[in-house]
Amino acid sequence: MLNKYKIISKAVRHFSSALYITGDKAMTNFVVLTPVIDFEKQIEHKENLIENIKARQLPIDINAVEEQWNFFQDIEHKKKALEQTRTGISQRMSYLIKQENDFPSSKELDKLKLHLKIVKDDLKHLRTMRYSVEEAAALQVLNLPNVLHPKTPENEELEVYRYLEINDSKTENHLTLGNQKGYFKFLNNFSCYLTSDAALFERSLQNYFNGELVKLNYLQFSNSDLVKSVVVEGCGGNPFAGSDVLTLEDIHCVNKEGLNRLHLVGGSSFYSFMAYFTKHFLQPTHFPIKAFCVGRKYQTVDPSSIQNLFNLNQSSEIGLFRATNNSEVFEHVLEDLLSLYKPLGYHFRVALLPANKLNIAESLRISIQMFSNHLQTYIEVGYVSFYEDFISKRLLLNWNQNGVRKFSYLTGGSLVNIHKVIGCVVENNSLDSKPLINAFLSKYVF
Repeated sequence: MLNKYKIISKAVRHFSSALYITGDKAMTNFVVLTPVIDFEKQIEHKENLIENIKARQLPIDINAVEEQWNFFQDIEHKKKALEQTRTGISQRMSYLIKQENDFPSSKELDKLKLHLKIVKDDLKHLRTMRYSVEEAAALQVLNLPNVLHPKTPENEELEVYRYLEINDSKTENHLTLGNQKGYFKFLNNFSCYLTSDAALFERSLQNYFNGELVKLNYLQFSNSDLVKSVVVEGCGGNPFAGSDVLTLEDIHCVNKEGLNRLHLVGGSSFYSFMAYFTKHFLQPTHFPIKAFCVGRKYQTVDPSSIQNLFNLNQSSEIGLFRATNNSEVFEHVLEDLLSLYKPLGYHFRVALLPANKLNIAESLRISIQMFSNHLQTYIEVGYVSFYEDFISKRLLLNWNQNGVRKFSYLTGGSLVNIHKVIGCVVENNSLDSKPLINAFLSKYVF
């Protein structure tokens, strides 16, 4: 699929945001939604916010953000005062016009006309300035990070579970071993084809996780491979310069200069789930929503990274999505992950990533890791992130409770990256000359 379109790995754009569009840009760009901004609530706990920013090592000056926001609020108050003055003058003029043959009223009317012109000019200039101030203030607030989960470590990864003992003997890399076995046809990070037992391994893992997730009352989704910039930005990603998403460059139905470009992310991506649930209104009886998608995931990779199965632009994954009306219980999510991974019979560990490795939307990230015998380090083969109501407020996934608008708490990520699992298993199995597909997975090949 990647060969069908011209892809730009890191899109360079001149617009500020596709998520928050001010009135002047709305004249030429369709406004999908207006995200909920609750800076007043965030700044109530300013010390916690400062600690949060410090722990994540973000280059944000919260005092400058607050100053910019207050400046915008001052302009808003002045605009409202001018609008009220304009309304009052207009009402007074209407009253005087109705008064017949009243010379004093005629003089007052002339004064009011002059006053009204001055007020209208002031409003015009204020509105022109207001758009740039509004955009700067809103985008700085939207760039503030999600609250940190109490279980998120501050500095180092925290291992919370380990399954089976590790054999950390050094091996050849999985590409060399796989080529000897005829498992791969690796051209580059964009093009990697699984063959022979590796293709059957992919199918067996997909069938296994598919069946087990259905037993756990997850609903299977078939998501779109493409999403708009507003969804990427709403999920805390960056669809512009330095992006982690692939952007379609040449496509007839999208304006190159528009705010909302098309991005190739893959159906198993969390972005694709949110493309479906954006501006979604749910009933309380719908919770909890538990969904998964078996498919592809596309992302950018560092051109200087090692070419192997751990650094692919496209991979086979199983995406996970959960929406609830209250904060997820960590232990329940962990229990589901362990029940899915342990029967596979491979060594793995579960770790919590520190704050400085989270993106701004993540409150907590559970990382499932397998050991690479060649690299002598753990590789993340799956993850589940807790987003609380951060993304729901930005993309308006809401519900109603006694007439009060509420926002859903979201959890999701990649349950398993099959290409990364294959890489780790090939290296580990080479120590004992084991077949790629073990007895357990052989039951799920067909």
